[in-house]
Amino acid sequence: MAKASECKTCPIREQCKGKKAKEKRLHHTPYKAHYERMLARLATRVGRRMRRLRAATAEPVLGSLITY
Repeated sequence: MAKASECKTCPIREQCKGKKAKEKRLHHTPYKAHYERMLARLATRVGRRMRRLRAATAEPVLGSLITY
């Protein structure tokens, strides 16, 4: 998160944080590259097939164990 005092001198502050915000917050994790790779894999044909397979086999079992 950038401080408001740092944003005052920035030439692109209006595009970055908008008009009402006082500071800019970045919502990234150290694992962002892993998330992007996972989303790219899920967008493929094999990824969609594996997601359906997991939803049909593993998820119901975990749901039952948590419930009971």
